[in-house]
Amino acid sequence: MDRKIRKVIILSRGQAKPPLHEQDIQQMYKIISDKNIKDDAIRKEHVKKNSSKKSSNQQSFKSSSNQLCVICGIAVSDKVRDYCMSNNKRFGGKVICYEHQVNF
Repeated sequence: MDRKIRKVIILSRGQAKPPLHEQDIQQMYKIISDKNIKDDAIRKEHVKKNSSKKSSNQQSFKSSSNQLCVICGIAVSDKVRDYCMSNNKRFGGKVICYEHQVNF
């Protein structure tokens, strides 16, 4: 659905008439409204379940990687570590996160 909305926004640039008809807008609103969780107990359970999944995924990423960026100290993946080690000439044998690799 996000792609459709983005496409409509891009196509609507420079046009005088609205790209969506009232019927299309009502249909999108109905779809979004139907997907919304209205019961507070179910909503809280949903949020709790998703936040615990997110924290466990982050925890497993941190525990699986023992390498840290020498500049900012964040944990990097094995793929980033291997890339830095294979480009020893560029990085000098240091492990550097993706954001800071741009500076080298």
